[in-house]
Amino acid sequence: MRGEVAPLRAVAQRLAPDEALLEYLVTDSTTLVFVVRADTTVVVDLGVGRHALASLVDFARAALTRPASAAAGPRPSWRAPLERLYQQVIAPIEGAGLLGDVHALVIAPHAELHYLPFAALRKAGAAQPFLVERYVVTTVPSASVWLRLRDRRDPPPAGGVLALAPRVDALPGSRVEVEAIGRLFGRARICSSGPGPPNGCSGRRRPRRGSSISPRSAC
Repeated sequence: MRGEVAPLRAVAQRLAPDEALLEYLVTDSTTLVFVVRADTTVVVDLGVGRHALASLVDFARAALTRPASAAAGPRPSWRAPLERLYQQVIAPIEGAGLLGDVHALVIAPHAELHYLPFAALRKAGAAQPFLVERYVVTTVPSASVWLRLRDRRDPPPAGGVLALAPRVDALPGSRVEVEAIGRLFGRARICSSGPGPPNGCSGRRRPRRGSSISPRSAC
């Protein structure tokens, strides 16, 4: 496997005028985000270090996995951490006027931000939309990978889907995700940990011999 760094100019040339690529770099002292547009690149210092960011991401994920009951109050427990994370990792970019005419975000996380559901971030306020309702949000491992995917031709339609949920104990919602995938795709094979058939795989109409399977991982 060969590691390659995509030239900045090559990335910018592949961006549409209404797209922005956000590549984050988390360090012990602060977090930087490289905002790449078709005609410009700006580096924004978010002013939050690794420890504080990791703690907030962990808290947000726990709130999403185990939301407080309605008896705890009218405000969902996940709202505050997601709003605070929005203020930390998205609001400074918008505040600098870098996303004024953007309709699509390509987000390349780093470190603990790989575990953050960017699409669920939102401004403070009960009526505020989620980030995915304001932008077309795509998450990629890196700008280099995104560039390679842009250059790759679309594969022919697959004959089936393989949905994986190998860590249901750590990601309880992943079982629900793969079961939903199984309902959406008539030809799917669902594999998850926990009670179930051997190896945790249920045969929802296995693809016929010779058909291809597109791996899907819920995490």
